[in-house]
Amino acid sequence: MKNIVTCASLLFPLLFSNIVKADDSICAAPLRAALMTVRSSDANTSSSAAATAWQCSFKFSNHDEAIKSGLQVGVVVYGVPLKVGGTFDKNAVDSWREKNCSKSSQDTSFETASYSYLREVAPGAMKAFSDCIIAKNDTGAIACDLTRDPGRLTIKWRRTDGELPSAAPKVQRVMVTNGTCSPGIAPGTAVSEGGTGTPCVADAKKDLMVLVDTDRGLCPVVAK
Repeated sequence: MKNIVTCASLLFPLLFSNIVKADDSICAAPLRAALMTVRSSDANTSSSAAATAWQCSFKFSNHDEAIKSGLQVGVVVYGVPLKVGGTFDKNAVDSWREKNCSKSSQDTSFETASYSYLREVAPGAMKAFSDCIIAKNDTGAIACDLTRDPGRLTIKWRRTDGELPSAAPKVQRVMVTNGTCSPGIAPGTAVSEGGTGTPCVADAKKDLMVLVDTDRGLCPVVAK
């Protein structure tokens, strides 16, 4: 598991090319710096568990798919270092998944598992990233609210004068850490002025955190 933690910096380009827009990239600077300093000695129970869940979200059929997605040669996946032209032994992968992965971790998207992993590896940097995004989007197209009791996520469109209904922000993904939000808000859902929402349940004694990604900006929220 330490091999996974030492490779945290290799995850950065892959994850943030997906969830960080070009005009938000300045917010990722503290996270990038933190990930570059991660070492195997930083491994602990929580980050190791998150790293395992991260691997459980992989859906690669061979080494080249993993490398093409952004992981580098030498990163350990299912106990095997990646190499060009390498293949995974299905029986070995199935055995690894049966031993290490719950059903929920296997159903979790790669982006969500990656986000959870990074929160464990570099929580301070992730908070700085979230605070920066919130500040940048304070006058943006979307506003988010997350409550714990009762648990609910609400996303609203800050519609400006003259904007047509077709300009409504479209949800691309909703990433939930330390809880669940169900039913999920499907990709492509248009955010309304009155609010688009869903019930959420937080894990006991953990802060519920949600990152909403739309085609008009990001919106991270936390319910303590």
